[in-house]
Amino acid sequence: MDLGCYPCHWVRILTDETPSVVNATSYEGSPGIDLVTIANLVFPSGATARLRTSMERGADRVAIFKVTGTNGILTFINPLSPHRGHEISLRQNGKASYYSVDGLTTYDHQLSHVLDVLAGRTVPLTGGEDAVANMVLIDSIYSAGGLGARGTSA
Repeated sequence: MDLGCYPCHWVRILTDETPSVVNATSYEGSPGIDLVTIANLVFPSGATARLRTSMERGADRVAIFKVTGTNGILTFINPLSPHRGHEISLRQNGKASYYSVDGLTTYDHQLSHVLDVLAGRTVPLTGGEDAVANMVLIDSIYSAGGLGARGTSA
């Protein structure tokens, strides 16, 4: 539910669909903390996604979001924490283009958006339905990976 919530959200937003979990593998540490989760998803359109997240000691803290389509591959390195170094690359027809975006951390942008919503300058980009849909997907991944839903007493 920590790092894994982001790729769950990214693939749902990208496809504008709710996926089904094909399978998942989870490794749990003590006390009941999910350390590594790998999940394969399928969407109603036929698109697929593979998610992997790790909170293991010594694991790289880099997020990579790769979209493979019929005309190329779009890769985002560190979309969650661009302040740690980031890159956007597009590979098409054997050619690669690389991009970088200057700016604040992702969290700065999120806080700015919340302040704008509270001040009535804009409407929220996401809301309760989106948060619930993300949690339903996370719970489905936990279940497929052999873990119980978090926050329940076992």
